[in-house]
Amino acid sequence: MVKRAKSAETGSRNEAPTSSAQALQLLQQGQTFEALQICINALQQGQRNVDLSNVAGVCAAKLGEHALAEQLWRHALELNPTYAQAWFNLALMHEKAGEFLEAEIEYLRAVGFDPGNTDAEAMLARLLVRAGRHDEAEVHLRRILSVDPDHVQGNTNLGLILFNRCQYQEAEQHYLKTLAVAPDDLTCLVNMGVLLAATDRHDQAEKCYMHALELEPENPMALTNYGLLLEKSARLAEAENYQRRALAAWGHSEQILCNLANLLSGYRREEEAEPYLLMALQINPESAFAHTNYGVLMSNLQRDAEAELHFRKAMELKADYMLAQLNLGLLQLAQGRFAEGWVNYEARYDPRLPDNGIPLPEVSAPQWHGEDLDGKKLLVWSEQGYGDQIQCSRYFPLFKQRWDVDITLVCRGPLVTLFETLAGVDKTRTQSPELLLADDFDYWVMPFSIPLYWDTNRDAPEAIPANIPYLSATPQSISRWQARLGEGYKVGLVWRGNPHHHNNKWRSLNDPVQLMTLLEMEGIRFVSLQQRADSVVIDKLSKHTNFIHLGDELEDFADTAAVISQLDLVIAVDTAVAHLTGAMGKPCWVMLPYYRSDWRWLRERTDSPWYPTIRLFRQGEDEDWQPVIAAIKRELQALL
Repeated sequence: MVKRAKSAETGSRNEAPTSSAQALQLLQQGQTFEALQICINALQQGQRNVDLSNVAGVCAAKLGEHALAEQLWRHALELNPTYAQAWFNLALMHEKAGEFLEAEIEYLRAVGFDPGNTDAEAMLARLLVRAGRHDEAEVHLRRILSVDPDHVQGNTNLGLILFNRCQYQEAEQHYLKTLAVAPDDLTCLVNMGVLLAATDRHDQAEKCYMHALELEPENPMALTNYGLLLEKSARLAEAENYQRRALAAWGHSEQILCNLANLLSGYRREEEAEPYLLMALQINPESAFAHTNYGVLMSNLQRDAEAELHFRKAMELKADYMLAQLNLGLLQLAQGRFAEGWVNYEARYDPRLPDNGIPLPEVSAPQWHGEDLDGKKLLVWSEQGYGDQIQCSRYFPLFKQRWDVDITLVCRGPLVTLFETLAGVDKTRTQSPELLLADDFDYWVMPFSIPLYWDTNRDAPEAIPANIPYLSATPQSISRWQARLGEGYKVGLVWRGNPHHHNNKWRSLNDPVQLMTLLEMEGIRFVSLQQRADSVVIDKLSKHTNFIHLGDELEDFADTAAVISQLDLVIAVDTAVAHLTGAMGKPCWVMLPYYRSDWRWLRERTDSPWYPTIRLFRQGEDEDWQPVIAAIKRELQALL
């Protein structure tokens, strides 16, 4: 065991015997067995010296004789119970053996008897970080840095705590302090790479991981985190290679096993993924991380009962594990179990959630939890995608019916003009980094927190308020498109969603030319509302004279609403256009994937309690879109 603190290496606090000095010199030269023999001989001759016993313990530990090492360090403590170095070495040994409670007590004694020993206090803080006791760890780390601002472990571990709180800027400053002093510190290099990846600076993150792997080519944490970065960049083959190397380097890590399994599951190799997750649970049955990842796999495979079991186990093991709570909430909402589902769905914006991308408003007002809003000012903050905001905007007219409340709605730019047609909203503000809000609100709320405090928290679809329509097109925008659309039965088409959506590969039509069979139908004019459409696809579809492409001319959702208002039907995959069509009270047929179908469409239903005019056409287990399109064609023929 290599010592991390000071006293044994610097000689005795009293006059050190010759044998102690000789043993220490041999230990430093790597002659550990010979050094131990000198110490044992001296002790057998009756020499009673704390440094001698301590050095003997270090030698025994380095030789793997841990029981003897502990005996020797405890002998030193019998001679001097305040001897901090022996407490410190005992703590190191017990921490390595996984005996964390004993290690914590011993680190505390080492720090208590030697308050200036920043290395011992840093090890105590690291132990507290591992236990998730970040507030306690922070006290020790800030004390260390007040004494030694450049302390490597102190800056690295404080940076990790701040990163876990999503305080990225301050965390980065502490990592930079470490790297300025120790540019080859592996732990800090990996931590910095994780931070840079989390803040979408992928090129810089890759440099950190590459530097770490130059120093230690098979470092498991550098390998697995670089694998995660490659996966995020869609470099899947490379990502798998690095995860497998990480696993070869550290085969008993449940984190690496889960990372590899998640990668395999992400591109639909679930049968390969499941054994790795089961191995992770076998290695550490108390891992909330592993239980949650196994639950996600079960949920993706629609093995809901098993998924729920593992999410609940993760929450039992770690009460504040937001990822398990969020996934349980999504599962419950998909099953129509709203009463508990909305409560668990609140985890979606918790700062403790990994990769939390929902910033909170910078206002002093409290969050709204269902309080009386009569005579109050309410800020509705922006969250998630366009469709989410359209779906939740149904509540604002109802607020006005119940209370005399002033509502300010913050939304993304393309929604602003559309939401001017929404009853109940007094002011609409565009979400942007430059947005400045007056700090005179009484409450603020996230859109998807409203159902929790409205009647929607009952486990009944009829509790969902569906006063349709609640959005409309402006007369000016309608007139702009009227001449372009012409007469006859008109059907809108959308075949792809936001490419950054986590499930877009499965919810979108990978081959939009499959729609050609619809275009063969007579008596229908098909209108493409698809934005960012592939020009090759548009050229093929445009060979049909009854097809017109308008998607790339639509500047915002007000334009889209104006076109929809003049259509008889919209056929779309699961995108914001489907929400908008439903919110306008226009007929919409939504094509849903079998794999990871979104929670809001519930399970197996062919209708939507959120939107009475929406019909759902679901893929079968074969995950083939062709039968879905064939069913839609039959329904169109029957309709006409």
